Amino acid sequence: MKNIVTALTLLGIAFGAYFHIDNRYALAKELQLVEMRLDQKITNDEILAIQKIIYQLEDQYQDKHMPESVKDDIRDLKQYLEQLKSKKKGGS
Repeated sequence: MKNIVTALTLLGIAFGAYFHIDNRYALAKELQLVEMRLDQKITNDEILAIQKIIYQLEDQYQDKHMPESVKDDIRDLKQYLEQLKSKKKGGS
């Protein structure tokens, strides 16, 4: 009788350990998916913010002479925007 109780206890512990480990790794996979989606969201928000800044600067100087420093800033922002878009497209 003692051996049966011991065997059942060990079997219960083994099943419990299996399900605990299985749930832990499933959560890790879900966490990776959430992390990837968060990175995509952050990149997308950054793209939208930079586009908004570029449009505001271009609208501000639409009919006026644009200083060279502003032209340089817009050029740098557009280059950074292209880098972000390629990062978003590449998925890395």
